[in-house]
Amino acid sequence: MPQSTSLTELYEQLRQKHRFSRPQSELRVAVNDYFAKWTDEIYDGDSVVFITPVAGG
Repeated sequence: MPQSTSLTELYEQLRQKHRFSRPQSELRVAVNDYFAKWTDEIYDGDSVVFITPVAGG
């Protein structure tokens, strides 16, 4: 990935490659164990997690 890749761009690339069905608007994203904004850039070595909606109590 180019160094200036945003989380939105990463998700879109992965969505197309792996045919993810869930739209980005239904997800949260975390980078290196912290919630992040979709517009944040990622860097080499970052850990990125896409979080689906959950319910619980």
